[in-house]
Amino acid sequence: MAYAIRFSKRARAAYDAAAETYPGQYVSDMQGWFAELAERAERRDRSFTVDFGGIIEAADAATEASGTSWGLSRRRFAWAGLRERIRALVVLFRGRLPWELRAASRHFTVVGAFTCETFVFFEIDHV
Repeated sequence: MAYAIRFSKRARAAYDAAAETYPGQYVSDMQGWFAELAERAERRDRSFTVDFGGIIEAADAATEASGTSWGLSRRRFAWAGLRERIRALVVLFRGRLPWELRAASRHFTVVGAFTCETFVFFEIDHV
């Protein structure tokens, strides 16, 4: 199964703004990093990321909100159409969650002048 890199509207706008402001090496480094994240997700290598669902769960513990990947999977399942629900059940029966929230960060040198740390929050869609 090949993974695709898709941006939310806000993430795409932020990425495009950064690409216009800092053209060149920063943009190609970011594209390479996104491809690396997708490849590692495809191999199920989670050593480079943090379970973002766990972070949300810790932050929302006081309000009893479910932010784990299980909570995400339940919500996505409820919103899904029949075809996507069937695919999600197949993935679940194979022993993994249909959707996972992850986070990663990396330092980049921008225009050879300064270093910035970039955080990526992403969802792995196994369906």
